[in-house]
Amino acid sequence: MTSLWQDIRHGLRTLAKIPSFTTIAILTLALGIGATTTIFSVIDSVLLHPFPYKNADRLATPLIRLPDADTISRLPVPAFLDFKEQNHTFDDMIGLAYLDVRYPSHGVAERVQGAWVTPDTFDVLGGKPFLGRPVTSGDGNPSSPPVFVMSYQLWAKRFNKNPKLLGATLNLNGTPRTLIAVMPPRFRFGNCEIWIPLSLSRNTFITGFGITPNELWTVGHLKSGVSPQAAEADLEVIAKGLETAYPTFFRPHFKLAINSLTDDSVGRFKSTLFALMVAVAMLLMIACSNVANLLLARATVREKEDRDPDFHGRDAHQARRAIVGREFHHGDGELCCRLHTYLLGAERGGGSDSQGCRPVRSGHRAPPSKFVLRHGHRRCYDLTVRSRVCDSRRSPRFTRCPCRHREGHNK
Repeated sequence: MTSLWQDIRHGLRTLAKIPSFTTIAILTLALGIGATTTIFSVIDSVLLHPFPYKNADRLATPLIRLPDADTISRLPVPAFLDFKEQNHTFDDMIGLAYLDVRYPSHGVAERVQGAWVTPDTFDVLGGKPFLGRPVTSGDGNPSSPPVFVMSYQLWAKRFNKNPKLLGATLNLNGTPRTLIAVMPPRFRFGNCEIWIPLSLSRNTFITGFGITPNELWTVGHLKSGVSPQAAEADLEVIAKGLETAYPTFFRPHFKLAINSLTDDSVGRFKSTLFALMVAVAMLLMIACSNVANLLLARATVREKEDRDPDFHGRDAHQARRAIVGREFHHGDGELCCRLHTYLLGAERGGGSDSQGCRPVRSGHRAPPSKFVLRHGHRRCYDLTVRSRVCDSRRSPRFTRCPCRHREGHNK
């Protein structure tokens, strides 16, 4: 552990000595890693785990595909009830009908996106309230007190996360309704802010969006082990009996398709997101290759320095005198040698590598082999590094030569 900490400190000191190199390398890696992390986070939340629902991979929506390439994604209420009651491939089906919700706030009518939902919607999706109680089947009965459920975003944005709002009554589209639950932050079924439970019958009439009023966007929970193809065949048999009653929806030569909830929500963006993922992955590879090239260039420069004897001579001369004196000369003149420090100095000063030292090339001045350390006024010590020491695995040998110091004499 101590060795690891020393390596970390050495690496930090090395980077601090070359701020330009360090800044370029860090910024290059930060750009590549930051972009990759951001895109992968988007893909994880949009494609891999787009919904916080129970068994979200088994949620599917029935679609009616017409011969003219048109697609109908909503069903009339009676057809929804037939699908819900007569199918053999879904555990349950839920329905949603969009509507504009207006409520008075500080004398101004606020408008938010709302929806009618079947009372079992929250149970099928596995959405537990962040605040309040779960919605029950009785909450949608016309004879029950009017209630509604609010999204976390609306609660935080318009009501400042006031917990006292739970149980309060708001006038929604002219009808007083009691808030019974606030859903968790990620629960955004239908991308709505308010959900109003409503029990359905064949006589129910809902005003909303679609080809005609009284339509529902339908979501079903497939049974375990049932394929979408099996569910298509099952629902198509039921739909054949509805051609006469609802010719606007079930036109001649229609086909019933089952689309997963993920594909229905983000299918048109899937190819774009995957292409973006590949692009940022290549960006990360380019960033890593650029940093590798920078390291290679620096290693090349260091290698040239290691082969230059003049560089080693300068390196040896630049050692701090206080440290050399303290290590070599201690107390009454006894030599105190720290092997690892001097061995490193011998290697760098003598130009040796792991195979031994190389001879000094002709034309270059050899580094000095004698250092005179003066102590006091009367004595000096001539420390000679034996030139025979060439192997980095062997210890350098030092000799101490006490002599009389004479004024003007420095040999």
